[in-house]
Amino acid sequence: MLKSSTSDDEDDRYQLLDVTNDSSIFKYGKSYNIVDSVGSNEFRGFFRFTFFKLSTEQIKIFTSLTKLHILNAKPHPFLRALLLIDADNPDEYVLLTLWATQRDFDEWQKTNDYQSIYSTLANPIYPSYSKNYYLVPMQKKEFH
Repeated sequence: MLKSSTSDDEDDRYQLLDVTNDSSIFKYGKSYNIVDSVGSNEFRGFFRFTFFKLSTEQIKIFTSLTKLHILNAKPHPFLRALLLIDADNPDEYVLLTLWATQRDFDEWQKTNDYQSIYSTLANPIYPSYSKNYYLVPMQKKEFH
């Protein structure tokens, strides 16, 4: 379970992230497929989701820049990065980056790599938006 770092809105405060391919017990939800990823297999720390919808040409540019400045960059300033595509809407993407701390992400935002990638989101089909979350450890309850 992820907890928003900024939202006080009850409907927007938590995000359930299921990284398995198992059947869901939930009736509604969004499914994403991984286009590309790099980094640790751990899901921990600070999560930055950037949601966007781009034209076919913009997607090509964004994907190329993401590969150049994130997925193929060495060393990686993050723990993990994933480029995801909406399973139901092939022009909708999510760039998910995981960081040890929010400060690490804030520092990366000041870099040319960040500016190069996110400049392609200046004129999306729909305005892009980002959400920040922290991992909330799940408490296992024992039933007797």
